[in-house]
Amino acid sequence: MAHFWHNLGTLFGFRSVNMVIGQHWSDFLNWIVFVFLKKPIIVEVFDKFRERFHAQTFSPIIRWGGEGMNFETKHLIRWGIPGWTYLGLISIYFYIKESALNNAFSLEQIPIVPITAIFFGSGIIVGYLIHQISMLFGFVILNKWDKYFEREFNFDQIIMTDEKRGNEIQRIYSYRLGNVHALRALFFSLVIALLTITILCFVMYFSIKVFCFICIIFLLAVMTFINFRYFHENLHFFMRKVEEDHSENDQS
Repeated sequence: MAHFWHNLGTLFGFRSVNMVIGQHWSDFLNWIVFVFLKKPIIVEVFDKFRERFHAQTFSPIIRWGGEGMNFETKHLIRWGIPGWTYLGLISIYFYIKESALNNAFSLEQIPIVPITAIFFGSGIIVGYLIHQISMLFGFVILNKWDKYFEREFNFDQIIMTDEKRGNEIQRIYSYRLGNVHALRALFFSLVIALLTITILCFVMYFSIKVFCFICIIFLLAVMTFINFRYFHENLHFFMRKVEEDHSENDQS
């Protein structure tokens, strides 16, 4: 088994990092399943993942991002949630399809260990791509760049020059901005999943159960969009108040 995953790691180009992925791959798969079954809290999963593999396995990959780059849990969670949501919804569609067309189908037929590892890793990659799509179509093309850059620069100046409240302003701003980006990416993930399942309904399988499932995804997308708009308006309200307060202090 270890030789199989070793060759799989080589196939995907891990030879350049001393093939450490192949050496630890089978242990890594078993460890992921153990942690998810015993402690289904995602933060604990990432913490244990980082503690066990950071030094001996993934440090060469981390260095690809530059010296001193940190392997932070929040980044994996931010990129992973949209990807895991998309893959999870698509997986549910195929589960409904296979359950209806194949009476002998059951979850016991699924190889849990490799599927869990593939789902875990590919979800982060897919989520990162969805995050980039959401940034492009939900932010970049909707804003005038010069105006946005100017406002961001001025707001950064307020944070850096305010010795008393600068750190607190930055903390609140980062938190609300992070929520905006996360909810936008999750919304795009739901929309892309909705479009994907709709296409699959035309080319593969459709039933009343699938229709109900599509309705649930649509409702989740609407709820996520409303939450996104709330945090978006809340962020800009906060920025306006900080800018107005800063202007009043300058005039006085």
